[in-house]
Amino acid sequence: MKGIIKLSLFMLLAFVLLSGCKPTVDLKLVQQYQPPVNIEEDETLIYVIRKDTSMGMMQHLWVVSNDEYIANLDAGTYCYFKVPATVNTISLRQMRQNFAYQQVDFRPGETVFYYFDIQKNLENCFYELESDLGKTLIMSLEEGKRYEGNDSNTYFEMGATNPGLVYPLLTKESTNIPEPDSNNAVITFIRYYNFDDRSFGSYEEKFPFGIWSQSGLLGNLKAQNTFSVKIPEGKHSFTSLAEQGFASILKADLKSGMHYYVLVEVVLGGHGLGGLSINLSPIKNDVTQTELQKWIDSTKRVELNESAITANIQKRLSAALPYIDKVIKNDETETVKIAYLKQEDGR
Repeated sequence: MKGIIKLSLFMLLAFVLLSGCKPTVDLKLVQQYQPPVNIEEDETLIYVIRKDTSMGMMQHLWVVSNDEYIANLDAGTYCYFKVPATVNTISLRQMRQNFAYQQVDFRPGETVFYYFDIQKNLENCFYELESDLGKTLIMSLEEGKRYEGNDSNTYFEMGATNPGLVYPLLTKESTNIPEPDSNNAVITFIRYYNFDDRSFGSYEEKFPFGIWSQSGLLGNLKAQNTFSVKIPEGKHSFTSLAEQGFASILKADLKSGMHYYVLVEVVLGGHGLGGLSINLSPIKNDVTQTELQKWIDSTKRVELNESAITANIQKRLSAALPYIDKVIKNDETETVKIAYLKQEDGR
């Protein structure tokens, strides 16, 4: 029994040491804070702070702003940088993968503080701090090592074309199932997986892939989500972008009055290059309606939350369109796959 008590006390002590104390505001340190650079009215000053913990994980935590590497943060360090007060995606990267995102869009003249806590789950590990708490931490920690190379962040398109990463309220649950009519077809995108066969983890399941047409965002899909949209008759292209340049293009020729179905397949380590890849795979008529309905019934129906699209969010969505257009015009390559949805695939 004594051995068990000693072990429990050791585990409790280890937990306290690893967790660290919850940071609190120190007004003396707040008063000592001075901006390290001048901020113009059309700029934003951003700090990223990494929690001071004794855990030996997450080495080489890179801070990325749009397509630029900013700094490599060890535990208990921070970095700062200025950006134009327009559309800005801040992300964290480790082991060749960006895993946490924040938008800092249209905040002219502001200073903002973001905090990375390794001990929180992926959805909550990177968040904004209240200003005085941010200043307190900056005054009590050391600046991290700034990046001095010339490499660009090739993952920038991820934050731009998957807006659900930074604006989760863009998606809402739905009971709406649009019906095709004399001028329009309906397409249902299904992100289904079989629980017995899946090998995904939390990151892959919760990643909200944006599904786009040439004209704009149609919706965002996490694992086990489905959405349906009405599309005019004729030829269209749809796409979704994943990591390391992976993208899927679906070229469709739609007939009015028909309902089409697309399976959104997310693969970890696709094409042998690592990272996430995605396929927009047309569901042909050799799949029975019973099997198709089984897939749909295993998912939650969602839709784009139009009421959440503010003027600033619309600017972010518009800024992504050049990337979408560039991908749609691509030829098939090792990382860009093209599939075809034909008129006769409708039901």
